[in-house]
Amino acid sequence: MKEIWKNIDGYNGKYKISNFGRVLSIKKKGFSIHSSGRKYFYKGKDIFLKASNKTYKCFALTKNGKTKYFQLHRLLAKAFIPNPENKPCINHKDGNKYNNYLYNLEWCTYSENIIHAYKNGLMKEFLNSGELNGRSKLNNEEALTIRETYKNMDGKKTYKRLDLGEVFNCSQITISRIVNKTHWNIEAYE
Repeated sequence: MKEIWKNIDGYNGKYKISNFGRVLSIKKKGFSIHSSGRKYFYKGKDIFLKASNKTYKCFALTKNGKTKYFQLHRLLAKAFIPNPENKPCINHKDGNKYNNYLYNLEWCTYSENIIHAYKNGLMKEFLNSGELNGRSKLNNEEALTIRETYKNMDGKKTYKRLDLGEVFNCSQITISRIVNKTHWNIEAYE
């Protein structure tokens, strides 16, 4: 496979990216004036940039003295993969965020990206629910107790929720969400 180079949009030919995921800083030839007033000719030497290994491989690109970081997979997709539907995300088909080959990248919507992550086991379905949520005041055992107690109580629903809210020091809305299984899916932990 032949390496193909394309300019990175918005940088007026200062940076190029290849289909192999390499980024090149293009140095221009020109003259420089020394402090003594003497002119010097310098040859521009292109430099391969090194990626920083954060969550995703990133490159620092500078324009007008300001540096911005760009994820490698986003630079590759913008340069080489058509996006006729203007989808905002880039998906790694195999789930490996370090596999930035073009065959492994595709444009997608936010929801398509999340669905792909769930289907491929890349994201825990109940990662931020129940007692795992950092703002939770209750634990799973208390939520189960609320559900069982609610079933066994007599009286109007509103009063039952208010009473349980006072006992467990939480709002009627929280009790309702636990009882209706909208925000606290305990079965996922059982």
